[in-house]
Amino acid sequence: MARIMVSQRALATTAVLTCLIFLVQVLMTNMASAERLLKDKEAETLVKKEMSPGYIVKMIHFLFQGGKSSYEPVWPVSYH
Repeated sequence: MARIMVSQRALATTAVLTCLIFLVQVLMTNMASAERLLKDKEAETLVKKEMSPGYIVKMIHFLFQGGKSSYEPVWPVSYH
């Protein structure tokens, strides 16, 4: 059989390129999953905004709080 001669430099170059390709794939996977998390958080905030009461509803609840009197008399301090 024919014997193939490969130099040390070619082996080193191949090993470095293989490691770089693996590193790039790992980084791309992490970035894609991070982007998905950001999109999920944006969707959660949109759902919370849609479900939270509006300004008018909050104002009505503030003005008409049940069981509480809105009038509190303030008497001036009298010095004898």
